[in-house]
Amino acid sequence: MPVEITRFLSLGTSTTAAGQSCRVVSNNVAGQTQVSGTVSLAGGVSCVITLTAVVGTTSVDTNVVNTVTLATVAGGTAEVDTSSNIATVAATITPVNFTIGKMQQIGNGTADLSTDILYVTRANTMTYQVTVTNSSASGTGTATFTDTLPTLMTPVYTISFTATGGSFGCYGGTFTGGLVRGTATAVPPGGACVMKIVVRAGTTTTVQTTVTNTATVATPPGASPDVNAGDNRATVTTVITPGVDFAVAKSQRTVTVAPYTAGLAPQTSVMTVLTGQTVQYVVKVINTSLSGSGSVSFTDTLPAQISPVLTISFAATGGGTCAASASTSLNRVTGTFIAALAGSTCTITVTAVSRTVALVTSVVNTATIAALGGTTQVDSSNDRATVSLSLTPATLLSITKTNNTSTVASGGTTSYTITLANLGPMAADNSRVVDGTVTGLTCAYASCVATGGASCTGVSTANLQDVTPVTGGWAIPSFPANSTISLALSCTVTP
Repeated sequence: MPVEITRFLSLGTSTTAAGQSCRVVSNNVAGQTQVSGTVSLAGGVSCVITLTAVVGTTSVDTNVVNTVTLATVAGGTAEVDTSSNIATVAATITPVNFTIGKMQQIGNGTADLSTDILYVTRANTMTYQVTVTNSSASGTGTATFTDTLPTLMTPVYTISFTATGGSFGCYGGTFTGGLVRGTATAVPPGGACVMKIVVRAGTTTTVQTTVTNTATVATPPGASPDVNAGDNRATVTTVITPGVDFAVAKSQRTVTVAPYTAGLAPQTSVMTVLTGQTVQYVVKVINTSLSGSGSVSFTDTLPAQISPVLTISFAATGGGTCAASASTSLNRVTGTFIAALAGSTCTITVTAVSRTVALVTSVVNTATIAALGGTTQVDSSNDRATVSLSLTPATLLSITKTNNTSTVASGGTTSYTITLANLGPMAADNSRVVDGTVTGLTCAYASCVATGGASCTGVSTANLQDVTPVTGGWAIPSFPANSTISLALSCTVTP
């Protein structure tokens, strides 16, 4: 056999009549496999010799010729015609070269395929594409290929196969333990078998993780061998990020007059607020991701006891566009934080007035955020923030003290009138009145006149002059809105 025919596999013989001799042996001669033998046949009987071998590897089209000769043995029957004792066959060995390529994309077919490093957010869908191509100039061949998926790339949603550049077999899809197998049969030159694997990326990833994925191709036993094994592997790298996540935080404080910049430091704990005071809520939306940008909306519906809204301000830091507006009818502030980069913040400050309440009232305010189209958050537990305040009734009180004289004589007497008024809007029961003693003047309670439902019960010189903090003074039993109390004091001027 020619040198291009290698790996002699088997040799067999048969005759067309029983009892005839047909014996063949093989041996290597100068690197070639040579077959020789003897036959003893009756007239009209044939001996068929079958040789099986493997075609050798060649990088270019190669013509091979195989010749068989026949001669009578010495001392045997002489032939009358030797013109047909030589037979020749010719064949052309065409090389086969399979190459493999691997690409990846976000999603399942709409994004651009690339061999570059791909950043994908955990739990998102992505696609691997494996392309096996017969890069030969003229040879048709068969190949098998495998792709071992990283353990983080599960589950596998779909596996599909498509033949391009001709009509040939392109199939497979056996998936066991992360290994995907495929086969391309009788692939013509330039033909390609494309396998697409759609997976879900790293649902359990909590830190940024890099994974690699390698696909390989090979020609199976008995098929035309691949002349170049250097292009039989392809690898892509994927970085799985923990994903985009936003959080919202909320604090509150009381402020003074416009522009409402002076006041208490913002706090998250329960705060006591008097009716009529100005309250300021500070909402902060944060992209807490390690990497990746996204967009969210936010909503803050103010409690009914905190209205109307006086002002809204907003500002973004670290990237992204922040905007907010208020609906007067709904007492609600809404807005968006668009294209927010990792680590960026949007701060919204809402200033409003606390309304009048008759009793101490707990007031709760909650701000929420929600992902906008194209953004998938990995954690929704931090999408709400709540603060509470204790709204306490308050009213306007006034007090005056007069004695209608500008001079007094030592040892003489004078009188004082203390006028108390509750201008509303709330009752001020148990408000305390203190009139402490002073040097050069000795005073005593004389009389009390109340109007509008107020009460004078319990007033005395002793309790009026008790200056003990918190508990001292006269506690007015009943002091409704729009009522008055007039206290008269009789005093002696001491030397």
